Formats: sequence, C-alpha cells, structure tokens
Amino acid sequence: MIHARLLLIAFAILAVGQLSAAWVRAEEAKETSQQAVPAEGEDATAAAPDSAAAGDNEVASAVRAYWGLLVQHPEGTNARRAYALLLGGDAAAAKVMFQDILTRDEEFAPAHFGSALAIFREGQGTDEPAAFVQQATYHAERASALHKGFAGPHKLLGRIRLTILENYDEAVAAYVAALVIDPAADPATIRQLSTAYLKTEAHLKIDQAVIDSLEEAATDTELYPVLAAACASQGQEQLAVRYYGRYFVRLPVEERRLYDDISLIATKKELKAFKETEDDPAARREFLVRFWAQRDPDLLTPVNERRLEHYRRVWYSRIHFGRKKTPWGRRGEVYVRYGEPDHRATSGAPAAPMSAAVEQIKERIAWELYDEDAVGQTFRGPVYPIYSLHDPGMDFPAELNPEELGLDPFPDAVPDDPTPVIDNPEELGIQTRVTLAEERGRVTEWDGMTFVKWESWVYTDVAGGIEIVFTSEGPGTTFDYAPVPQADFDELGGLRRMSQLVRFSSGMVMKRSVQEMPEFYLPGGREAFLDFYYDHAAFRGPDGTTRLELYFGLSPKNLSTTVEDDDTLLVVGCAVGLFNVETGEVLNRREELRYRVPSGMST
Repeated sequence: MIHARLLLIAFAILAVGQLSAAWVRAEEAKETSQQAVPAEGEDATAAAPDSAAAGDNEVASAVRAYWGLLVQHPEGTNARRAYALLLGGDAAAAKVMFQDILTRDEEFAPAHFGSALAIFREGQGTDEPAAFVQQATYHAERASALHKGFAGPHKLLGRIRLTILENYDEAVAAYVAALVIDPAADPATIRQLSTAYLKTEAHLKIDQAVIDSLEEAATDTELYPVLAAACASQGQEQLAVRYYGRYFVRLPVEERRLYDDISLIATKKELKAFKETEDDPAARREFLVRFWAQRDPDLLTPVNERRLEHYRRVWYSRIHFGRKKTPWGRRGEVYVRYGEPDHRATSGAPAAPMSAAVEQIKERIAWELYDEDAVGQTFRGPVYPIYSLHDPGMDFPAELNPEELGLDPFPDAVPDDPTPVIDNPEELGIQTRVTLAEERGRVTEWDGMTFVKWESWVYTDVAGGIEIVFTSEGPGTTFDYAPVPQADFDELGGLRRMSQLVRFSSGMVMKRSVQEMPEFYLPGGREAFLDFYYDHAAFRGPDGTTRLELYFGLSPKNLSTTVEDDDTLLVVGCAVGLFNVETGEVLNRREELRYRVPSGMST
C-alpha cells in the first residue's frame, strides 16, 4: 500500500493546486500545423514553443519544456520534426526518427520522451498495447532522469500503469511525482490520479488529520468526489455530503440528473409510482424522501449512508465505464445496482486470490454448465465460455441467435429451469452437458489466452451468488454481457444444451437477479453485524396512541467487558429507530443499558 506520506503530499498538492487553463488556445491549431515542420531551407528555430498543437497537450507541453534543447542542441531540428510527425498522428514514423536521434546522442532527453510517447501511442492503436509497455517505460524513465523539470514523463508513466498494467499504487506515485514538478495540474491528470487512487482503496485508510486539513482547502471540482468517498469511509458522512454538494452545483444539469436517477435501483412498483410524479415536483420530492428513507441503513444518524453510496457508485461508473458510452456501459449498470464485486478478474491482469465463497459460486456454475468436466478445474477467469485462443488461424463464426432456436433470451417470467422437460434424456441419446465449438472455451484452460478482453465479476450475496462476465468482442467495441456462444450439437440435443448456455449467460443472470434483487448494499460487510435477535409487540396506549415493546438478545461473544469493584460490567448502547412508510417520518430513541455481573459469576 502507498506510504501515508505520499498520500498526504498528493492530497496537499491537489487541495491547493488550481486547474490550469488549456495548454494552448484552440485557434492556434491551424498555425501550428503550418509551422511545426520547417519548410525546406527554413530556419528550424523560427517557430515559437507556444505554437505547439492545441489539440495535443502532451506534444505542446514537451515542446515548451524542451524548447531550450530543441533550439540549441545539434539534434534539436530533427527532434522538432519528429514531434511534428507525432502531432500529425504518425507515431510509427516519429518513433523511427526519435530512435535515429538516440543512436547519435543517447543522452538527449527530448528524444527519449518522444520515443516513449510515440511507442505508447503506437501500442494504443493495436489489440495488444501491453507489448509496447517495456520500451515506452524505459524511454519515459530515461527522459525523467535526464530532465527533472518536466512532468510529462511521469504523467505518461502514470497512464501506462493505470490503463495497461493496472498497477494502481505505482500509477498514483507517478502522478504525484508529476504534480510535485507541476502543481498546476490539468483536469485529465486530476481525473487519472483520482481513478488510480480510488483503485488502490487507500482512501479507506486516510488519516483523520489529512481529512481535517483538507476540509477548507479543497477547491478543485474533480477532487470533491474523491474526498467525499474518503470522508464517508472514515465515518465523516456529513463532510462527505458537503463535498458532494460542492461537486453537484458545478455540474451541468444533465450530468446532475444522473445522480438523482433511481431507475437502476428501484423496484418496478416504485419506478411506476416515480414516473407518475413527473408533472408534480412537490409529489416527486415527497416520493424521493420516502424512497431514500426506506433504504437508510441507520435511522439514528442525520445522513443517509445508502444515498452517499449511490452517489459514489454513479461517479465511479461515469469515470470508469463512461468513456465509450454515455452515461456508462453494461458494467456501469451492474456497478450502480450492486457496487464493487466481491471478486473481479480481468484479461489484462493476473487474477487475485479468491475467497472460499467465490470459489463455491464458480464451482456451482461450472457443474451446471460442464458437468463432470468441471471437476478439478480452477476457474481463475470466467466460468462462462468466451472466445479462446484455441486455434489462432480460425475464423470467427456468427453468434447464435437464441430466438432463431425458439428460445426467448429475455422472457417475462424466468422459470427455475427453462430447459425442455425430459424425464430420461440419456435414453433418447441426448447429451445433457454443454459441448462447445472449438473457438469457444473456458479461458482458464489456456491461462487466459483469448481473442477478446473480458472481465469476470462475482457477487456472493446477490441472488444466491452470481457471476457476470463482460467482453469486448473487437477493437473499439464497448464491454457488454458475454454473448451466447455457438455450440456443437445434434438436432435432438442442441436445444437443451443451448438453453443451458442461454440460462447462464450474463444477460439472463442479470435479468433474474434484478427481478429478485434490484440493488444491493451491505454497509461494512457481514463482519459489521452482531448476533442480534429481536421481536416486538404493540399495545393500545392512552389517547389513541400505541405502546411498542421491543425484546432483544445479544450473544455475549459480541460484548466487551470491564471490571468495576471486582464485578464484571457490561455496557450496551441501545438505539431504536421507527420509520413511517407513508410520511417518511423517523422517530428514534437511545439509552445505555448497564449490566453488573457479581464477582464469581460467569458471563
């Protein structure tokens, strides 16, 4: 985990740093395209550094930072020409030119950074950007060592570690190093640092002194949601509400509405009632008060923790899953409903260790899909089959359409077992387990070698335990539910096997889960709960009132004891909250119960 001092530096810089203006004015773009590459016979030092591309901040900042070297060094003219190639989008040609410069002067920092940037961009245009990481990292590190006053190499290292290597601790360290050099960070750097920082989950361990010092200092809009999440994790919910409020007032109206949208977490009945208030603002406000009050996990606090978590999930989904699709793709829909999965595995990173609960869910799904073939398998990746690197020369077949097979992939009512009813299928010569075409398979059998990017999310407490698999089936495509694969089947057995694949496809799993559990939120996890038992009884009171009695029990193992006058003393804080479902009114009462156990008696 990142050193606490490093986090303090990061937050101190972010708190007092102002977002800089655009690196270069937009109207300079045309002028730049004409001046960046000197014409034949033209003085290569004629162009000013501020004429760098308005649309390419990395090139613009590099030209300004290295301007003295680009003017005075013998290779300066060639380096400027190479940066112009980068500006024009020809990363491959720029890389060749920068590498040629380095054969003559291996200590020329502008050529190292240019090489790193060109290699990184060249990799971004391929299906395997990770193959370009080692070279890009080497040149970026050399550039930072040779010219310590330029933040660009550190920002590039941060992007590599964040987007490709998914090494979030080192990504944060790189961005912090960039901010130490250039505190006037651009919005993109702030967003990337915020993303990497949240991924480390270090905000869950921020020292209280750091939060206190930031309360009045924070001014950057992009920082507010990060601080709000950090405050909420430390029990500073009211401060979290304040930061979210500051963030919301700076958002465009359409963006702000995303945080008020309840369509992904409401039941069908609630959503119908909500839509009926569309033309009545007062009724809508009253509805939302009741809606959120019903989901408040702690009626005794002035802040609704569930609503804060909803804000965090929406913001997280916009940052992580909203780049290619507005407001977010399938992953965002699932995240807003159910939050962070209990286990997440991706095609771009080694799988994290699985808990016993996660393993049990994967094994159950595998047995349903693959029968005895699942025995002995370790499913580090998705259990559900996706394209696998079984035959590199194969052609991709068209996906099977379940509707063409007489199957409705999204029926109004999902039965417990949507497969055909056959008492003894073996007697009919029908295979009852799934047989996959060669180009589909469980990626774990081949150590994650696939043609597609994938993510596997497992939720242990949602609908009895589910796995959702997302895939990006080609370059430039967004992540969606893994499609139903093609299967090898004969005419008799095909429908049953296909129905199993449809039943366990992520789209169908989510449809069933949403019907059963539209949302999930368990504050603090199961470890936060006591062995607590209670019952209640209502009696008629005076003057039309109701007298409510509560009876409860606690396991002694959940209680801590103190010794007072040789006796054992148990102190239990008792709090009761009552919620009126019609008005949203909350009544609460607190008291402290003290139990004295005489000396010699067991507790």
